[in-house]
Amino acid sequence: GAVQDLERYLGIVSQRADRKLFLNKTFDESRQEEIEACQVLGFAYVRMGDVGSASEALKRALALSHESGDRRGEARCLEGFGRLFRALWILRRAADHFERALSIYIELQDKAGESRCVTALGLMHLCRLDTRGCLRCLEEALALCKQTVQAAAAEPDHPVCAEADCLANIGSVHREMGELEQARAHFARAATLCKEQVDPAGEARALAGL
Repeated sequence: GAVQDLERYLGIVSQRADRKLFLNKTFDESRQEEIEACQVLGFAYVRMGDVGSASEALKRALALSHESGDRRGEARCLEGFGRLFRALWILRRAADHFERALSIYIELQDKAGESRCVTALGLMHLCRLDTRGCLRCLEEALALCKQTVQAAAAEPDHPVCAEADCLANIGSVHREMGELEQARAHFARAATLCKEQVDPAGEARALAGL
């Protein structure tokens, strides 16, 4: 399966990094591949609910990121741990990790990363039934998406149209609050953006909210 393929790939890039040179790749380039492979594997295990394997992969990626001074890689790992703790319903630790990742993205002026973390923090409010707090975060995330739609769309694990994803999230919260007219307006805008971006899956999700 896909996870087994990722594990095989991780083994290959780890060997490349340990030899310090593989074909035309430098040690740093090979190490970066290893970090990214560990991150992707960690995120995959989070989705599968395999807590132990997710934690192991993300810890390895985080250690390698620290070793190589990769701040963006460190932030991605912290995001991964945030997702993991959220899945375990350990909300305070999840929020702590998302906030730490957010501070790094602000330092790096990475608006796409900021948007993801602010969205995650907004959804944490929703877990606590704080719909107004959730809405404030999602509106902030939407503003960040509008500043950097192309960069956000290119990120791993991010939808084709990041702005549309934010709009759909906001629509869901308005629906939860019983504000159906505002919910429909946001879902309609999300569907239009997804259609323009040729994202049929995103368009279908948005239309389902109407």
